[in-house]
Amino acid sequence: MEIFEKWEQERRKFILKMTIFSIVFFLSLPISIGLFPEFMSQPRFGWLSFAWLLGFAQIGVTWLLCWFYWLKAEQLDELLIEVKRQLEAAE
Repeated sequence: MEIFEKWEQERRKFILKMTIFSIVFFLSLPISIGLFPEFMSQPRFGWLSFAWLLGFAQIGVTWLLCWFYWLKAEQLDELLIEVKRQLEAAE
């Protein structure tokens, strides 16, 4: 059952990191707009303000987070397969 404990530890660690990053990153846009409206509305690249850039970045980051989750899920699935093999061998 050491592998199951490793699976649980890896899963918790991954979820905690992803949750903290997601909350901080995705709340940064509304908080920044509320606290620094002049800075966020100034054009940076042509008509694009920093608020628009951060908003567009959130789309890409969402896809990256999904991809990281998919990769980690594959790794965790391999650990669960090993747990299943151990349980079947013990019977």
